[in-house]
Amino acid sequence: MKKALLLVAALGVAFAQQAKPEDVIKEQCARAKVVAELWHGFTGGAPKAALENLVMEFNKAQQGRCVRPVPQGGYRDLSTKIKAAFAAGKVPTMAQAFENNIALYLEAKALLPIESLGVKLQGVNLTFLNAVRFGGVVYGVPFNKSIQVLYYNKDLLKKHGVPVPATSRSSWPPQRSSPGPRAAPSTGSSPTPPPSPTSSSTWAGATSRTGSSC
Repeated sequence: MKKALLLVAALGVAFAQQAKPEDVIKEQCARAKVVAELWHGFTGGAPKAALENLVMEFNKAQQGRCVRPVPQGGYRDLSTKIKAAFAAGKVPTMAQAFENNIALYLEAKALLPIESLGVKLQGVNLTFLNAVRFGGVVYGVPFNKSIQVLYYNKDLLKKHGVPVPATSRSSWPPQRSSPGPRAAPSTGSSPTPPPSPTSSSTWAGATSRTGSSC
């Protein structure tokens, strides 16, 4: 009988260890007096699991405070819902966002400088930190990063007498005050790698960093 009881107890521990992260977080927040929602665009896989693990560990270390991650679909869905929340005046406490969306959110006066909340930014990689810095002020904490890259066929460009695009930002021509079709560069000049023409937030992010406006 004693062995059977020990077996049941061991099974109970195993089941507890296999509890879904969202159930653990739900229980943590049920006991908290202060709950902060974190909207995100992770739909599954390693990114979502990493976020949930970070949240669970954070919540364990808190007394009466809890972060509740709230999935909002993919990144595009997330952006759309954030903009709708701004319009409705019901913004979440925290939200994941592309850095180029920050320029649009600033226009809505919906963001607070991150350091005004007491967040210390020492030790954060400056490349990532500068991506969320606007007008000298940081409005976010770099969390996960996707990199946009430009690649080209050097042999094909040489065949048609086209100069190799500039790869150094300092060599790009100045940004114009409004986006639109750009004339073909003259011989010997290098074209400015254009932001995605279908993304207004990309244009807003690019121009705000150069002191221009869309």
